[in-house]
Amino acid sequence: MVKVNYKENYSHHHTGIAKIQESSTSSSSKRNMTIQQELLTHLRVEAAAAETLCNEAQCRIQDPIYGCVGVISQLHQQIQDTECQLAKTHAEIALANSDGQQPPQAQVDQQI
Repeated sequence: MVKVNYKENYSHHHTGIAKIQESSTSSSSKRNMTIQQELLTHLRVEAAAAETLCNEAQCRIQDPIYGCVGVISQLHQQIQDTECQLAKTHAEIALANSDGQQPPQAQVDQQI
């Protein structure tokens, strides 16, 4: 009977098989992580959509005609008003810094 030394004759086979299994496991893990990330992204999108629908329903209860559009319009108007006030304040500061005088609103307040 011939005795075969496994380690000497087949060690390269074992190394190759181990590399394939490692590669397969690594590839499978990467694939699983990608699938998990896609699933989490999908769930976040669904949760955001559900929250949006709930907000729209709440706005419709408060304002049956305009719903969210009415709220958006009000917010847009508030932004415009705030931007206008900010521009006015910047102009007053620039005028005060350039002339060393009081801002125009302060002059009007003193006259009253």
